[in-house]
Amino acid sequence: MAYCTVEELTVLTGSDLDPTTVLTPIIEAADRRIDATLARAGLTGTRNDADLKEASLHFSIALIVDRGRLTSERPDRLELGSDLRLGNATQSEIDYHERVAADAVTRYVARTSSAGRVLVRRVN
Repeated sequence: MAYCTVEELTVLTGSDLDPTTVLTPIIEAADRRIDATLARAGLTGTRNDADLKEASLHFSIALIVDRGRLTSERPDRLELGSDLRLGNATQSEIDYHERVAADAVTRYVARTSSAGRVLVRRVN
């Protein structure tokens, strides 16, 4: 079950990666990560849930950034001779998107796992 669509990911990232061979597998990998987290909590996901959509998008963005780093499309730094060094915070960007995604999954788990609970206070 996909929590976000290729179109949503493309609009959010401006990515020109192939939708079928690259973006769809990236979304599937992100959603497997979400499903694994939910399974550990004894839960399943809801397709149109806003928190799970946010998690899927942010895990997917982290995977796109990591893919760019691994394929050298997005190097951590560029050195032009000994005078000029340009860098970016690729790992920080990945960490940020993974943190946002993990927080969204945590919100979903907290919201859905407590929905059926009833607290009873015993008075002596």
